[in-house]
Amino acid sequence: MTAQGIDAKARLARAFGAWELANAAVSASLPAVSTLAPVAARWRPEGRLLVDVAKWEWNGRGARGDATVEWRDAALSLSDVKPFGSYRAVATGDGATTQLAVSTVGGPLQVSGKGNAGPALITFSGEARAADASTAKALEPLLDLIGPRRPDGARSLELRIGL
Repeated sequence: MTAQGIDAKARLARAFGAWELANAAVSASLPAVSTLAPVAARWRPEGRLLVDVAKWEWNGRGARGDATVEWRDAALSLSDVKPFGSYRAVATGDGATTQLAVSTVGGPLQVSGKGNAGPALITFSGEARAADASTAKALEPLLDLIGPRRPDGARSLELRIGL
């Protein structure tokens, strides 16, 4: 599929008892993607979203495979720092539980964390912080939305979603 700002290819198949996504590659500009998600459009996201999935199988009991999503040259209307970084999220399914990891590829806003996703619950714990004092003040409005300030200056990222 190709649309203005979005280029995607994938093979989606239904097997006996499971779904399979294979050879998936997506490259999309965030302004183009935000037209598909009006709630995101409000924050005027910028940058590129890249998705890579060699093979991902799932059913009601769990998932197997590896998936990577990158947000390069990330920017939002909430921050004067543009871009504030590039980020990578990796999901590794090994059966009943999928391991999640988020890391900063580069930039002044440092984000890291780990979590798990299962059939009934998603949990994630991490942190966000300014890489240095020169951008800390400019990143403050965005950091305030991310989570509460810890004594070490980082912001806590905690997510728990029951499905």
